[in-house]
Amino acid sequence: MKGEGEAQSFVIVLVSRTETDGTTRFEEWSEDDHLSIIRLNALFPTFLTRAFLPSLRKTSLSHPVLVVFNGSTSGGLVIPRIPLYTASGAFVKRLPPSLSADERFIPGESNIEFMHLDTGFVQLNLIIEPADFSRPTSDDYAAHIVRAFGSGREDVIPYVGHRIGLAILRSLPSFILHSTLKEEAKRLFAREAKKSKKE
Repeated sequence: MKGEGEAQSFVIVLVSRTETDGTTRFEEWSEDDHLSIIRLNALFPTFLTRAFLPSLRKTSLSHPVLVVFNGSTSGGLVIPRIPLYTASGAFVKRLPPSLSADERFIPGESNIEFMHLDTGFVQLNLIIEPADFSRPTSDDYAAHIVRAFGSGREDVIPYVGHRIGLAILRSLPSFILHSTLKEEAKRLFAREAKKSKKE
């Protein structure tokens, strides 16, 4: 971005991903189902970025541009029943730094930066659970996201509760980590099934 003391201008593009329901075994999905998940969670943000990149590059010559990919902490974890979701999350996590390197390859042609957000649980209208240290409200999380803009970092976990939770999980021995994630997945999928029945 611009030097210290100069005004900064950002064009923000949030590329979001949608989660699968996690109720079906991997081999039970059809090939079309698998392709649909990959298209939605990996190819859609890729192609959307590709479509806008020429105009964003042109804009960046007069105003710095920050493209933000809204990912998930699940992209760095092994969670049962959603293997393609977590795998596509890993893909999206690596895309921003790769694009940043590509834009810097020829100096002076682009002033675009790319950022990936690792997002954990957030209290939303669709998640009827109380907010706490590990699950901020959507307004609180949005404020943390805004503060991360312009940091110059390519991979950010904006909310401190998510950073601490992920650090604890990654410090666990593999067998404890897998057991913990399995139980959490069971709880989440049971909640979703219960909510679907009410609807």
